[in-house]
Amino acid sequence: MRIVTLDIAMNCSATELHDQLSEKLGLPDWYGRNLDALWDVLSGWVELPLVIRISRSQLLAAGTGQACPEGTPEQELPVPETAQEVTAIVELLLEAAAELDELEVQLDA
Repeated sequence: MRIVTLDIAMNCSATELHDQLSEKLGLPDWYGRNLDALWDVLSGWVELPLVIRISRSQLLAAGTGQACPEGTPEQELPVPETAQEVTAIVELLLEAAAELDELEVQLDA
């Protein structure tokens, strides 16, 4: 089983997260770097079984109106628009994992 880790670092943008996905999953050049394209490659192109670990997922809470972990440095808090876009990608990954038997998504602190 292949395990890949995506890092939601400070102010990680949707473009940067799509770049990580493309690099770590070995996605083809035609990958469109949007939610529809991500669903397409997860459901029909990416070799399964696969575990996707998302590190620093607690940073997403800062831009979505949820409580951010106490002590998170201000410079690591994402801007709201960026957090919402990145959250949409993470939510799609979680939905795909619920639909695909051999895909697992883990959220790490």
